[in-house]
Amino acid sequence: MRRAILTLITILLFVGSTIAAQPDVATIVKNMKQGLQGPDNAVRLLTMKVNSSNGATTVEWHMAQANGTANGAHWMLTVVIAPQGAKGMAFLDRQKAHQTSTLKYIYLPATKRVMQYNPVQGYDSFFATDFTYQDLGFVALGGGGEKLVGTETRAGKQVYKLEDHPINSPYYSKVISYVLTDSMLPVERDFYDRAGRLFKTERCTVETVDGVPTITKMVMDNANSGGSSEIDVTKVFRDKQPPAELFDPAHLPKASDHPFWKSVTQP
Repeated sequence: MRRAILTLITILLFVGSTIAAQPDVATIVKNMKQGLQGPDNAVRLLTMKVNSSNGATTVEWHMAQANGTANGAHWMLTVVIAPQGAKGMAFLDRQKAHQTSTLKYIYLPATKRVMQYNPVQGYDSFFATDFTYQDLGFVALGGGGEKLVGTETRAGKQVYKLEDHPINSPYYSKVISYVLTDSMLPVERDFYDRAGRLFKTERCTVETVDGVPTITKMVMDNANSGGSSEIDVTKVFRDKQPPAELFDPAHLPKASDHPFWKSVTQP
């Protein structure tokens, strides 16, 4: 009897320590968002490849993404710097301090217009790719409806399975994310349409870069159209605050030619 009691106590202590070691949902979501967005006060160099549904054509863009603060807000700027035919397309996302809603600004060289998008329009396709503006800006997670479904093994690694219902999304009813338990970075996110059917799947490659677990590739497969787009993170410059004028919507028409980019694109 005494041995049985001791065994029960041991089991309870083990279960209790396991539960205590597991982070809460808010912590998992925060780390997942940060991984997708990249580090704050930093610059990422990206290569975007857009594949047609039949695989016959591939378009490739080289982009730079600046993440920083200016004028009391947090900003993310993504700008196409090559090839010449696409150069100048720019997307600026603004998030005010202590707020979850964002304002988005889009610049198209073909029309020479800076347009302002609301959060709902942020779910539109990012310059006709399989990613959305939400995917390339402040990721729309953390609305309070997330829940931890459980823990499982995928590709030999332990992951948390999360269910999220995006805010104001006209396309998605839910997003199921699989997040590594060690780094809390996502390896897969499944997007379901309003009818509950699989719409898109995003797969992320996580590698250790300069001693830091980092998302180095994101592939978005569109189950609806059959196309796919991928983003390779070719370089990350941490602790590099971009100049404030890069985050001014009025300067978007000249963002791709700003001399700041030379400090990260040239040896």
